[in-house]
This record gives sequence, C-alpha cells and structure tokens, in this order.
Amino acid sequence: TRPLFYLFSISRLICDADPNKDDAGIMTKNGNNVHVFDYKDNWHASSEVLQSQSEEEKEEWKVKQQEWEPRQRFAVQMTNTLNEKGLDVDASANEIDPKQLDFRSQLFKNTAFRESFLNKALPQIRRNLCNAGFRSIRILQESDSDAGQSYPLKCQ
Repeated sequence: TRPLFYLFSISRLICDADPNKDDAGIMTKNGNNVHVFDYKDNWHASSEVLQSQSEEEKEEWKVKQQEWEPRQRFAVQMTNTLNEKGLDVDASANEIDPKQLDFRSQLFKNTAFRESFLNKALPQIRRNLCNAGFRSIRILQESDSDAGQSYPLKCQ
C-alpha cells in the first residue's frame, strides 16, 4: 500500500475563509507525490447523494450527537484531572455507545495499576460518571489489537 496524504490548510481557512480548500495525493515508491485532487477541482457530493440520506438517518445522527457531546466534554475534563494528578490516562465518550466512557492508557498494561484503578479510583468517581449519564466504562491499553474490557457502573 502507498501512503495517501490529505491536507486541509488552516492558513487557507483563515486567509480565504473557505473551508472547502483542501487537497490530496498519493506518494509513489520514489517518494514523489501524485496529485489526486485539490480545491480547484471544485468537487462536491452530488445533490442526489446528499438527498439520499434519509431524514430518519439525519435525525438519528443528531440525537446521538446531542447525547455524545456533553459526555465528551465531561470526558475531556476527566482527562485533564487525571493528567494533573500525573496519570497519563485519556478518557473519551464512546462514539458508538455514548453511555460508555473509554479510558485509554499504556498504564493499564500493568495489572496492579489496572486493578488499583478499578478497585480504588473508580468507586470514588462512579457517582460523577453516573450523573454525567455513563452506564459503563471500558479500559483500553493503547494497542491496535486491544478491544478493551468493559465494566458496568451499576448506577442506581
């Protein structure tokens, strides 16, 4: 496989005030970039494609997004708090199941740390997680093959 690059220039956005000015290409074996498209192509999805997405699908996406966004804000605050305490742990609301909070860190590879987190830290933050709307957490060890382990919060 050859690397594909995609560029969206913030400077273009600031200078031209046009977020549609992007470009992409493929890198050859020699390291040369082959142009695929850029903003001058003026490509847009056809109106038929845009209209084919049903109103029901759009509404489902909106509902899920409204459920996910406040939980993601909470997760960002949780990440900041953990990082301030010296723990390199990332928290994020799961995009597929917004009621699940994913904790991701290489620290979870250490069984003692993982068990301490689950048995000591989690009980202290469980109420806050439940109040934020989470119903489960998932522990991920930051590897591509790690699907993580989920744990119910048992909210009351």
